Amino acid sequence: NSALRSKPAFVQSFPDESGLVRLAKLIVELDAVHNGDDFPLSCHRLGALIDKHPTPSLRLLKRLEKIKVIAITKKGKPGPAGSPATRYRYVWKDSKP
Repeated sequence: NSALRSKPAFVQSFPDESGLVRLAKLIVELDAVHNGDDFPLSCHRLGALIDKHPTPSLRLLKRLEKIKVIAITKKGKPGPAGSPATRYRYVWKDSKP
């Protein structure tokens, strides 16, 4: 998919294989798949997708939230597999610096 091959503008200064770039590509792809609606993403599932432990995966999500790339639309519930994951919306606009 072309969304996964291109590096989003908000991570241009990071190495291509960094966890943040892999997360950024995933966020853009999830936004496209969900037609701009919010999407569920747990730190455990994210960790599996970008080859990271859940704790650093959560830090990456919080980093993107802090710089206003994503916003939480509904907090998930911690717990065993199958517990509701936090839902996010991609809110970055490419015209931002």
